[in-house]
Amino acid sequence: MLLAHPVFVAKLEDFIAILERTKAKYPDTWQQKAIARFLKSLTHKILVEVPASDDFSEYRHGGKLGKSSRKSSYRNWYRAKPGSRNRLFFRVDIQMKVIVYVWINDLDHPRKEGDKNDPYLVFAKLLDSGTVPNDFADLLSSSGDLPV
Repeated sequence: MLLAHPVFVAKLEDFIAILERTKAKYPDTWQQKAIARFLKSLTHKILVEVPASDDFSEYRHGGKLGKSSRKSSYRNWYRAKPGSRNRLFFRVDIQMKVIVYVWINDLDHPRKEGDKNDPYLVFAKLLDSGTVPNDFADLLSSSGDLPV
């Protein structure tokens, strides 16, 4: 089962709005634009690649979600790379066969280690603030079906 947290849905809606504006502005070449290529890659990641994983080990974040004091509580999070400098964060329950997509950085703030807008830092702040629940049961209750 594929689910989406409202934070992810809002980001996805923003990307789709950008794509629609791009289509209107470039009706003949919109498919070659960065937003179209990115959404194609993101769609493939969330619908095909991530769900096909057996153990999700290739999606471990490697402890980049913050200082050592909170790293251990964030080990259950995974990240995929739909673009070379984009990060898609999600949680998995293998026994329940559930994937919950939670957040992705936008195209204006690509991955750059040490930057204040680095996706790992921004996502850790979302967890720290409670905007995104770290508890899986709370995450499930606040998420809905993945809009496709």
